Order: sequence, then structure tokens, then C-alpha cells
Amino acid sequence: LGPGRIQGLVNYTNVDDSNVAELNDKDAFKYALGYTWDLSKRTAFYFHGAYSDFDNSSLARFYRGRNSSQHDNVWGLAVGMTHKFLSFDVLRSF
Repeated sequence: LGPGRIQGLVNYTNVDDSNVAELNDKDAFKYALGYTWDLSKRTAFYFHGAYSDFDNSSLARFYRGRNSSQHDNVWGLAVGMTHKFLSFDVLRSF
């Protein structure tokens, strides 16, 4: 796959709040997949995508905020570039 690396994430959360009936025994699944291209020793370009799936809209509002939309899932994308100005080798010499 070239001079880079693939990152992946799967996360499961169970919310059990007996004080709020809408949140009792609800699940949330989060998935993410990304790739980072190493352009040089200190510069990289990355692309990551993520998807969250909540059991219901009440649980989605719990995580995203009270005024969020009624959808019970979320998509997200991140694209960017990083550059390391100092390496750990330089910091160790101090």
C-alpha cells in the first residue's frame, strides 16, 4: 500500500442509565478507518473517515448535545497534513 500505514478502530459502548428510561441499556458502535502517507521522514498526509451508530436518537443527543439533529448516526471525515519540526533525537541532545 505504499509508504504509509492503515489505521482502524472499532468501539462498542453500552449505556445503562436506569434514571433515564430512554438511555437504559442502549448501545453505540463507532468505526473508523484511515490511511497515512509518509511523504518524507517528517511530513505525512492523512485521510480518516469515521461512522458512529447509536441505538436511538436519545442516545445520539446524549453524546452530541441536546440540540443535535434527530438522526441516530454520524459520519465524519478528516484530511490533513502533519510536519514534525523537531525530532525526539534533537530533544534528547539537550
